Amino acid sequence: MMLAAVVRPRWNAASGSYFDGKLGIWPFIVQEPAVRSSSRRPAGTMITKEGRVNKGTYRKMLIQHLLPAVRERWPSVCNGGLLRVQQDNAPAHISPMDTQFVAAAAELGLTRFKLARGSGRRAASKSWSRRSRQRTGSCPLQPSTPRS
Repeated sequence: MMLAAVVRPRWNAASGSYFDGKLGIWPFIVQEPAVRSSSRRPAGTMITKEGRVNKGTYRKMLIQHLLPAVRERWPSVCNGGLLRVQQDNAPAHISPMDTQFVAAAAELGLTRFKLARGSGRRAASKSWSRRSRQRTGSCPLQPSTPRS
């Protein structure tokens, strides 16, 4: 699993340069000693494994990697611009008013930000299917009755 952060590419008039919109990509990995030996390595050798993603590790990744990358690569946000972090609907994501994230962002000078859940396209399709069910009183695709 990885955390990827991109923004819309834009022209930076203050510096006269083009910002490509790439903030970074960070893997969720852990290093553990090998439990058993194999033909390639002895037991106890440090091996890299995919880490678990929960609210704690996700929050840590945002605070330690995403916020410094935003400050370093996208300076207009630090000058009063709005930062919007869009998350998908996974349960590991933090709430929009997470106190640790808010405090870490304030330390870096990022005072205007918004944590959003879900993508706009998916939310729109959910509302469309909800409206169509309300109109017909059931699912839009009714099962056909068998002919005798």
